[in-house]
Amino acid sequence: MKSELPFLKLILAGILMLSISCQPKTPEQLAEKDANKFFSNLDDSEKLVAHPMSFQENIPQELATQNKAKSMDKLQGYISEMCPDTKDFTLLKTYRKFGDDNKKLLFLEYEFCSSGILVMSYKVEEEDVTLFSVWPMKKEERPKVLFSEEQAW
Repeated sequence: MKSELPFLKLILAGILMLSISCQPKTPEQLAEKDANKFFSNLDDSEKLVAHPMSFQENIPQELATQNKAKSMDKLQGYISEMCPDTKDFTLLKTYRKFGDDNKKLLFLEYEFCSSGILVMSYKVEEEDVTLFSVWPMKKEERPKVLFSEEQAW
């Protein structure tokens, strides 16, 4: 009986850890995890192009992939130009909005190099998020309409 007690404690600890790890994640947590993975690949064009991202449905997949590759190259150049020494990104704020088609969108606003802003835009679908846009800009170019304090959902 005494030898069974440590084994029983181990099983209970495992069940507790499993139940904690299975807690549903918020869209913000999922998007932030995805954004961090994206940022970790900023120096690798192939990995950036391979990063999961939704495409417009009305254009062929091959053309969408070519457009994504060009966009990622431009993004890498922009960030390197603005910030040649470091690639530290700090999450400033998240915004919950509705898109034109009334679907849930999530925008994560990151600061980099103290003068740049990078907005990661996600579609929220049930219990998952999908990156659909990466928008770099200088702080003074930040559109106030998009970044109002009002949360839509």
